[in-house]
Amino acid sequence: MDSIKFKGQLLCVIGKDANDNMFPISWEIVEIENKESWRWFLTLLIEDISGVEEMGWAFMSNQQKGLVVMFKEIMPNAHHRFCVRHMNNNFKNVGFKRNMYKDLIWNVVKAYRKIEHDYYMNEINKIDVSVTS
Repeated sequence: MDSIKFKGQLLCVIGKDANDNMFPISWEIVEIENKESWRWFLTLLIEDISGVEEMGWAFMSNQQKGLVVMFKEIMPNAHHRFCVRHMNNNFKNVGFKRNMYKDLIWNVVKAYRKIEHDYYMNEINKIDVSVTS
């Protein structure tokens, strides 16, 4: 999910199938990007695609304004994840030295076993516990 500026904001959902093909699912231009516009958009999306919780839909975003809160409100059991590339950029924006965490974060993401995941999370915590909180 993402939004872009367009004398307003373009909210959109792009799908990706098992063959890595991408396709548009839904889009709308709203006046501003906020909780209310995301609430309206996600409510209509749920009506259109139905079965979000039963079908195992997963959504990935870059933590847009109000979107995280609306996912919890409208689709509490849907899988909502954040794009790691955008998370790395967000670390830089809040004052963390991005390169210091970049490799460790990707190691966490690529870990296949919980023990590996926990190890790399612990390594990040050794540098700065506020990164993982």
